[in-house]
Amino acid sequence: MTTTINASNSGSGGLVQTADASGILALQTAGTTAVTINASQNVGIGTTAINGKFNVSNGGATGIEIFVADGSSTNNSILSFNRSSSAYNDLKISASTTVFTISGSEAARIDSSSNVGIGTTSPNAKLEIKAASASQRQLQLTHFNSTDGWYFTADDTGGVLKTSRAGSSGLNGEAMRIDSSGNVLVNNTGFSSGKFQLYQNAGGTSYAQQIFWEYASGTGYFIEFLRRNSGSNNAVGTIQASTTNVSYNTSSDYRLKENIAPMTGALAKVALLKPVTYQWKIDGSDGEGFLAHELQEICPHAATGEKDGVDEKGNPRYQGIDTSFLVATLTAAIQEQQALITSLTARIAALEGTPA
Repeated sequence: MTTTINASNSGSGGLVQTADASGILALQTAGTTAVTINASQNVGIGTTAINGKFNVSNGGATGIEIFVADGSSTNNSILSFNRSSSAYNDLKISASTTVFTISGSEAARIDSSSNVGIGTTSPNAKLEIKAASASQRQLQLTHFNSTDGWYFTADDTGGVLKTSRAGSSGLNGEAMRIDSSGNVLVNNTGFSSGKFQLYQNAGGTSYAQQIFWEYASGTGYFIEFLRRNSGSNNAVGTIQASTTNVSYNTSSDYRLKENIAPMTGALAKVALLKPVTYQWKIDGSDGEGFLAHELQEICPHAATGEKDGVDEKGNPRYQGIDTSFLVATLTAAIQEQQALITSLTARIAALEGTPA
């Protein structure tokens, strides 16, 4: 039985509905079958060889098989597939997984636990990315208007995570790595000892590193503290080490100073100091030293912060002291005291008629 509906007189248009003895229902346009529904209620568009409940084909080896527009423009596809005999893209959805295939090879999947795997068929985390080779980057973050960025790779031996910088001139070398023991290494590729190892990049053109480990033999800086001022980084202190000693240094080079003069009045200043004993509130342990605000009144350089200071939320900003800044005052006071002792000794000797 064949039923024709609104067929044009020329035969180039119209709709033909047929139902044959096998139970197939076909919709035709211009004498060509466009949609077929077979006896199993499977639907085929562009094909009579129906695989599955819904099968769409453009009738050729390449091109769009399924195309869904977003409603605003037929050029904005929400879902489209291109397929040929040598390369095809698939989206396969089963009861347990969703698999994306590109050029015949699986590219990504979402499993029944909602884990996403890229480059792996068995993701063990919410997102797992597996490289196809040892040299392949697993994750790269790139600036929106250039090729500059950072990429991350996981070493296949020892579980080492590496970060490197990618620039317009290519890869600029490894920047940091973390090994399977949780050791962190910056600006080097070989671990020695210690949880955190930070090396100076001697060949860099940027400002000096704020913290670095000088690993060459001899004396070197383990940590350098910098303070940025007027567009440059100024060294204000270091922790320095030799083979057997560690020194904690504040910058004191004469080339950094001017208007240098001998200290006077140190003995009188020391007489004003108020050393005290106390107990710490946190655990009741005993201590001795100074109260920061009292010391600050006499030796401002030996204390930091301000009395009863608070932050923007009203939390206390506690003061601190560095008693090393008292050394010069104490030294000058001892010298003044010694000069006084020497003078008094000479006067006593003169009164007693004995040599001083």
